[in-house]
Amino acid sequence: MTPGMLSYQQSMEQRLESRAQSLLDRALGAGNSVVRVTASLDFMQQEQTEESYDPDRTAVRSETSTSEKNGGTTASGVPGVQSNLGGAAAGSGTTSSSRNEETVNYEVTKVVSHKVYPVGTVNQLSVAVLVADRHTPASEGVEASFTPRSASELTAIRSMVSSALGIDAARGDNLEVSSMPFESGLFEVATAAPDATADLYQYVPFIKYGLLCLGALLLYFLLARPVLKSLQGAKVVTPMKTVEELEAELAEQPMLPQSTPDPAVRLRELALREQGPFTQIIKSWLREG
Repeated sequence: MTPGMLSYQQSMEQRLESRAQSLLDRALGAGNSVVRVTASLDFMQQEQTEESYDPDRTAVRSETSTSEKNGGTTASGVPGVQSNLGGAAAGSGTTSSSRNEETVNYEVTKVVSHKVYPVGTVNQLSVAVLVADRHTPASEGVEASFTPRSASELTAIRSMVSSALGIDAARGDNLEVSSMPFESGLFEVATAAPDATADLYQYVPFIKYGLLCLGALLLYFLLARPVLKSLQGAKVVTPMKTVEELEAELAEQPMLPQSTPDPAVRLRELALREQGPFTQIIKSWLREG
């Protein structure tokens, strides 16, 4: 089967089990019965067209009726010369004829049926029902005991489950009901004393977040911080000087030869000799105007 077919089969089995289980839980109590259903499904796509004829049932398809009548006068007497000459008596007579014809066509009854069978129909159901024996708890001087359920109880359970699931014997469905004691140890959960390992597991999330924070700090101090320091050292820029500071520097410069008394020429010569921020300021002034 394809995954879709298998999923459909499992869902149908679970629905049938849930239907029977809810009924038994109300009748016997929760935990006192187990139901398992195995469904055999037919996923073949089938179409059938059938024509049938019934010779005992006929119907008139068509009917035709025809009627004809003819009539006339005929001469009578002795044939020959005397009759022609008038010597013998001559006479006449009247004749008539009729014809009736009837045709009836019959049609034999015909039935045409076209059937499309659905996909996923149930071919067979196999149901197993296990019920727990009656349990008598232990008391003073009496041990706990299990009593099998009577045949009448099993018959009633069988009839009840058969009606709930639609068991059809003609289809080949099978239903088995058995009674036996249940092992309670399978449903008991052992409660052991908590150990140190179990207590440690509850602190695992906090340890994980602590390790993440420690890793982030190490990454910052060992990698990010040195890189930031190196970038800051490479980007140290000498601050721009004011106009008063530039005039003071010009005043401290040695006097140029008398051949260049023009201040603009003096500034140009200083700009050519000096390198650094001063040159950049002079160039900006020259570009401005």
